[in-house]
Amino acid sequence: MASWRRPREAANGVRRRSTTGSPTRVATRAIWFSTPVERSLPPRDELAIKLALAVTVPGVDVERLVQGQRTATLRGSAITPD
Repeated sequence: MASWRRPREAANGVRRRSTTGSPTRVATRAIWFSTPVERSLPPRDELAIKLALAVTVPGVDVERLVQGQRTATLRGSAITPD
């Protein structure tokens, strides 16, 4: 998704990496975060991965991501009356 730069060491000794990305990579990342996860994909928990990354990547609207996922999940599991 992004190219990694050399780690910088903060005053407290913690090393941090910063990410950069081309406009194409930024757009691809935005699309991935805004697309609800299909819940029929059992090989890995894509939703957990997406949420974990969303809270750490600057600029991701986590509330919008969760609401979009909630809406998609409810549409996919709509209960029909008897």
